[in-house]
Amino acid sequence: MSAYAAYIVAEKARASVVLAVVAYRFFLSRKSATFFSPGVRLQAYALWNTIDFVINGLVFVLIGLQLPSVLSGLHAYSELTLITYAAAVSANVIMLRLLWIYPSTYVAEFIRRRVLQQMEARVPAKQIFVTGWTGMRGVLSLAAALSVPELLANGQPFPGRNLIIFLTFSGILVGELAQSMLYQSDDYEEQDFLDALQAASEKYLPTDFHFDLLKEHVAHDIEVLEAVLAKVKPITPEHDAKLNKLLSLLPEETLNTGKRLIFTQYSDTADYLYANLNKNNRADVDVISGNASKSKFRLVGRFSPHANPDYKPQAGESELNTVIATDVLSEGLNMQDCDTIINYDLHWNPVRLIQRFGRIDRIGSTHNKVFGLNFLPEDALDRNLGLKDRLKRRIAEIQGSISLRG
Repeated sequence: MSAYAAYIVAEKARASVVLAVVAYRFFLSRKSATFFSPGVRLQAYALWNTIDFVINGLVFVLIGLQLPSVLSGLHAYSELTLITYAAAVSANVIMLRLLWIYPSTYVAEFIRRRVLQQMEARVPAKQIFVTGWTGMRGVLSLAAALSVPELLANGQPFPGRNLIIFLTFSGILVGELAQSMLYQSDDYEEQDFLDALQAASEKYLPTDFHFDLLKEHVAHDIEVLEAVLAKVKPITPEHDAKLNKLLSLLPEETLNTGKRLIFTQYSDTADYLYANLNKNNRADVDVISGNASKSKFRLVGRFSPHANPDYKPQAGESELNTVIATDVLSEGLNMQDCDTIINYDLHWNPVRLIQRFGRIDRIGSTHNKVFGLNFLPEDALDRNLGLKDRLKRRIAEIQGSISLRG
C-alpha cells in the first residue's frame, strides 16, 4: 500500500509516478532489514516473486493488445524508416548504457570497498558488459512510454506518442534478442563441453600415455609427500599448538558449563581430537564422521534428548556432553540442548558454517545465549589460502542478497 502512496504523492506533485514508485522500491528494499525480520522477508520474497511474475505477464498481454492501434497510427512512416529509427534508438541506448555503467559500477565498488569497508566481490567486466548490452527491458520501459498522455492540454494529440511506444517495443525486442544470443552461446559452450566429456570417456590405448614421464612425475610426488611427512612427524599432540590451545580453553566457564559440539571438516581430525580429548574414556564424550557406522540419530538423541523427545535411550547408554563431528551433523538435526559450537577448522563455504550454528541456534532452544568459537588458519597458511578473505566476501554476498544487517 505504501507504494500507492508514493504514486499518489508524485501524481499530485506533477512528477514522474514511475520514477517515484521505483525510487521508493529501492528505498524499501534497502531498509527492509530494519522493518521486517529475516523470516518475514524470506516469506515475502517468495510470495511477491510469484505475484510479480503473474502481474508482469498480465501487463504484457494488455499492452500487446494495444500494439495494433499503435501501428495503425504510424501510417505516415515507411517500414524502412521505422526499422532505421528502431535500430538507431536501440544502438544509442546500448551505447549510452555502456558509457554509463562501467564508471558507475567501478565508482560504486570503490565506495563500498574503500569508504564503507564492505568486503564485496568485484563485478566481472563481462557481467557489466552484458548488463549494458541487454539494456532496460520490461514493464518499466513500457510503463514510462505509456505514461505519455494521449492529448495535450489544448486537446490536440500528443505528437509522436505512437512512435515513442513503437520504439520502446523495439528496444525491448532488441534486448530480448541480445539475451537470447547470450543464452544460446552458453548452450553451445555447454554442448561443446558435453561432447568433449563424451569423447574423453572413450577407452584409451596404452600408447596414448607417456609412461616414462608419468613414472617420473609420480616418483617426484612421492618424494614431496615423504618430505612433508618427515616435517610433520615430530608434531606430536604434546607439540600441537592448536590442540593445546583447545585443551586450555575447554575448562573455561563459557565452554565448560553446558554441552559442546566440536566441528571439523575431516574424519581423521575428528578421530584425532577424540583420542586426545577423551584419554580417560569418559562415557559423555563421543565422535562421529561419515566413515563411522554409528547411527547419527541415536548419537544426537543422546546428546540432545530434550530436543529429540522421540529418542528412547537403550540400556547402558549415557547422555553426551561433548560431541566431535564432521559436517555429517551439520544439516537437518535438532541439537538445541547444546549452547556452544567450536569450529576447529573453517569451512570454505560460509553457508556450511551457518548450517552448523543452525543445529543449536533454532526454535526450541532454552538458552538465552549461544556461543561460537572459531579457530582461524595460521597467518602464513592463510596468506596462501586466502580463506578468511574468501569467507568475508561470501558472507557479504549473502548479506546483500537477503538484506541482512549486523
